[in-house]
Amino acid sequence: MSRAVHITGLDLESTATVYPPVMASEQYKGFHISAWARAEYGNGSASVVIVCKPTRMGSIVEVKRIEGRSFESKEEAELHGLELGKEWIDKRA
Repeated sequence: MSRAVHITGLDLESTATVYPPVMASEQYKGFHISAWARAEYGNGSASVVIVCKPTRMGSIVEVKRIEGRSFESKEEAELHGLELGKEWIDKRA
């Protein structure tokens, strides 16, 4: 199954749509979450997450890197990664 996923580079305002999904990306409570699936030898894909925050000067700072558990599909790993990022942001508050 193919679905559109928005991939955001360093400019948080511009997005591009790609097929098949390569990375999941989302804005959440002023943070930018990027999640992707890292291939695991014989065990599917693990979620990897980077949480970034834009600064007042316009640069972007990596705040946290999170590695999640393995999933059978890349899409499951990416979606789980977004949830891990949101949970981490919510715990900071």
